[in-house]
Amino acid sequence: MPLLSEQTVIFDNVKVNEGNCYDSSTGRFRAPFRGLYSFSVTVLPVLSSHPLGCFIMKDNDEIGRVYSGNTGIATGSVKVATMMDKGQMVYLKGRPDHQEYVQGAHWSTFTGLLLYRYN
Repeated sequence: MPLLSEQTVIFDNVKVNEGNCYDSSTGRFRAPFRGLYSFSVTVLPVLSSHPLGCFIMKDNDEIGRVYSGNTGIATGSVKVATMMDKGQMVYLKGRPDHQEYVQGAHWSTFTGLLLYRYN
């Protein structure tokens, strides 16, 4: 899937979406509760000769980065934990001023989990 400058990555092949927190039309995970969340991202570029870099965003703030190399099948992976208030969103977006290509078909993944719920 092509990813233009600062575009949100949309993972449209959703396997588990307990609570419907992930919106496959926007690529955004919305926190249903205030709590501690963990996010895991793996990306693979379509063209092995071009590296791929993305930002993990919470609303408009960067909370992590993921980068894949440019030799062979070089995936990039990262995990981040963050506190979220109900309604805050986490998503993956492309770097500014770059056009990138993210491999789909289960090669690139996004997982969001509630670790601890606060009242």
